[in-house]
Amino acid sequence: GKAYTHSEFVKYFEKDAERNWKYSGQRAQKEAKEKEDREQATKARREAFDMAEKLKAADKAHSGSLAGAAAAHGRAAAADGPVVRTAVPVSAEDREELQRRLEECRMLEEKRRAEEEVARKAREDAARKAQKEAEQRNREEAARQAKRDAERAVRAELAVKEHEEVRRRKREEADKEIVLEVRHAGLGGHSVTLQARRGWSMLEVRRATARAVGRPEVLEFGRLLRCCADGSYKSLRDVDRLTCLLPDEGVVLMNARLDEILERSQVQDEDYHKAEARRVQPGSGGASPASAKTAKAAKGKTEGDAERPDTVEVTVRSIHTSRVQSLQVKVAATIGDVKEALANALGRPEVLNVKLLRRNNDSAGYTSLLDDEVCGSTR
Repeated sequence: GKAYTHSEFVKYFEKDAERNWKYSGQRAQKEAKEKEDREQATKARREAFDMAEKLKAADKAHSGSLAGAAAAHGRAAAADGPVVRTAVPVSAEDREELQRRLEECRMLEEKRRAEEEVARKAREDAARKAQKEAEQRNREEAARQAKRDAERAVRAELAVKEHEEVRRRKREEADKEIVLEVRHAGLGGHSVTLQARRGWSMLEVRRATARAVGRPEVLEFGRLLRCCADGSYKSLRDVDRLTCLLPDEGVVLMNARLDEILERSQVQDEDYHKAEARRVQPGSGGASPASAKTAKAAKGKTEGDAERPDTVEVTVRSIHTSRVQSLQVKVAATIGDVKEALANALGRPEVLNVKLLRRNNDSAGYTSLLDDEVCGSTR
């Protein structure tokens, strides 16, 4: 379970190789000594065997001589002749040498058996020691694993408690009441103040705003934005929460009016539900509400009214991509109204921060248009 660095890892294997080399050298010396002892014992047994054969042959010869002498003595006695004695060649040195050899063989055999017994006991002791060490390692590993499991269980319990605490704080934060200001993106400066909760979504903010001013079109066309530090705007989705805003930060509404309607008594709850059901999500490819209304109004005009149109078509072209977008705006519309209609048609609120330019008559450059400037003859 221990983690080694590269240097420790190399040092460990060098020590292990040195230990194996020493052990192999000792084992080779031991095997050579055992082989030498076996050869000496074999040589001694062979010499003892040769000596025993020689002694046996000598004894056999001696027995034959004695038998011959006894027969001759018997025959001489029977014939009343002289007794003839034959000398037996018995060598005491040979007997002593044989006894000495036999004693050496016995001592070598006893020594070999003693060494084998010592080696057997050493192997048994090493096996018992290795078994005890393995059992000790298993117990230590089991203890470490139990400790790791206990620490993991404690960390899991702490994580669960921390998660529950975070959820509890989020619920408390969501239930906290705040004052939210919703202001219009245009130049009118209309705004409305709502008593909201931190856990509200932007859809709930639009619902509360629509009911506060009595305008269902806030639910159908309205879009909420967040004002960034550099003055640009960031679109907010319906699923975004008020918790993503900074304390005391408000939101901006575009594509719908914020001034309070006078005939609020005529607006029913069903109107709000229908307006929310008719909503076209930005970027869905649906036609913009403003262009749909102007197209319907243009179809309903008579030929006499066409001579005096109250709307004009404005074409906006991108300098970089050369993409063209046609808009229907009122004759008295300002450049700010054109920007708002363009943002509504494209579903991109960041268009409110762009600059609209007009090509000069000499085609030598462009002139910037102000937001409060009336379109007039600009097309």
